[in-house]
Amino acid sequence: MVQIPPPLSQKRGRMNPKKIKLGIFLTFFIISLSLFFITVVLDYNHITVQNIIIKHEYFSVFLYIILVAIAAVTTIPITVTLVAGVFIFSFWLTVFYAFLGILIGASILFLFSRKMGRKVFVEYAEFKKGRLRALNDLLQENSLNIILLFNFIYFFPSNLAHMIGGITKINFSKFLFLTIIGNFPNMFSITLLVYGIINSNTIFIVIAVIILILTTGIPLYIYRKHMKDILVIAFNRKRL
Repeated sequence: MVQIPPPLSQKRGRMNPKKIKLGIFLTFFIISLSLFFITVVLDYNHITVQNIIIKHEYFSVFLYIILVAIAAVTTIPITVTLVAGVFIFSFWLTVFYAFLGILIGASILFLFSRKMGRKVFVEYAEFKKGRLRALNDLLQENSLNIILLFNFIYFFPSNLAHMIGGITKINFSKFLFLTIIGNFPNMFSITLLVYGIINSNTIFIVIAVIILILTTGIPLYIYRKHMKDILVIAFNRKRL
């Protein structure tokens, strides 16, 4: 049975999970609105934007990595940031910058969940009784394998996978290793898919789709007996 470490933070100075989520969302919204204003309201075309990025390269890279990190700690689809990255940077730079942002976001959520404890995690992730019971049942198996499974499955919310890692006794280095292994195939394939669509490259599109199917399908097949619990946790469905 997986033992959950007690929270390091007690009632004193306790943070409100809903306010944290709202703050993160507003930050992402303001940055996105600023980019929309620059590109649409000021009528800057793609070439103009690229010239601005080249002129302010380091700031642009920093801003993009932060955007990806924010997406990684919220329910905002990382796919959106990958699409933007392909338009702005080259394919390989998008892969590198986006993956760096994902690791930063994952680390923040892991440490936040580890520090605040199980109770705050349940409130932040809005876990109800059935969903929490499904998670407990899965963690009975093998917490390392389950965390890796959650990272591999494309439709599983990545922010939940990172926070679940924080409430188990897995150490940070192992968590980071599992995050790299589990997230890279999906992140790479989505970036390749977007790149293929933009450049009308059928081969890239087919390869990306195959990778996505394999990285999600194989883990689900291996843990098919836990399919109901996985769906309950991922989509907040009622447990049968």
